[in-house]
Amino acid sequence: MLATVLASCEPALVVGDLVCPPAEGGAPGVEVDGVLKACEPSSVTAGRAGNDSAGMAGASGEASGGMSGAGEGNEVCPEGGAIGNATASLDTPLPAPWKTSFDAGFCAYDDGGFCYSDSESAYRLVTAPVHSGMFAAAFEMGPSSAGGQRQARCVREGVLPTEAYYGAWYYVPSELSGARDWNLFHFQGGQPRTLLHGLWDVSMNEVAGTGLALYVFDAIHNGHYGQVDPKPIPRDHWFQLEFYLKRAADATGEIALYQDGKEIVRRTGLVTDDSPFAQWYVGNYAATLQNTPLTMTVYVDDVTVRLP
Repeated sequence: MLATVLASCEPALVVGDLVCPPAEGGAPGVEVDGVLKACEPSSVTAGRAGNDSAGMAGASGEASGGMSGAGEGNEVCPEGGAIGNATASLDTPLPAPWKTSFDAGFCAYDDGGFCYSDSESAYRLVTAPVHSGMFAAAFEMGPSSAGGQRQARCVREGVLPTEAYYGAWYYVPSELSGARDWNLFHFQGGQPRTLLHGLWDVSMNEVAGTGLALYVFDAIHNGHYGQVDPKPIPRDHWFQLEFYLKRAADATGEIALYQDGKEIVRRTGLVTDDSPFAQWYVGNYAATLQNTPLTMTVYVDDVTVRLP
């Protein structure tokens, strides 16, 4: 049985439930329609990130973009990202190394990031399944009877390190199917507080006779990089996903994708990041849900940015 809890910054344990007392000189987290948003002042104050198509279109090869910077929860954001209360700029480096196991809720995203969902989706804390610590994050996409995009994600943003490994542990239940271009990691970049464009995506699709397998989409060159011998992701079991990015605006960049520590995709000698500012999305997104009556929930724990 999956147990759900709501928590925010500086939670206190009271008779088995998490409650959020106001932080000294601050405010507790914001709960909207039963979904806890990150603690103020960087909370997104509405249950949606703009229109339902907000997010990346990269996995389908379409141009993507997004907004970064201050915004109200009822603003409409274009395809490619979310509007958050972020203050990152060209002078704000993405903290690295960095990690969160969600034991303090979503508060780790207060510094240089935010979390959001569309109006039919949500994110929350759970006590099971958990990879480490007390909690994990559940990112759920609402049911769909007519296809369409769904998403619930958390974002880190700023000036990315020259080289870094971006990782997270994922748990995908076995009963889930019917999603196309099912995205787990998304990178996009440009100038802060302007329309952003896609850079890199790590997604999964059904492979005949294999199940769900990971691939990389290169939005800069409009390329799909699959596995030579597709390795299915495990179901009902935690697995680690790591994406290595060596940033370069010329043909000296590199990328690599690892599943449970094993390299499954690598590309070298290419432009990997033509942007001074970028966002890294972790969570749950699908370009199309194929008429599924299910809530499509994946679980995430131990999100990391580590340096070589």
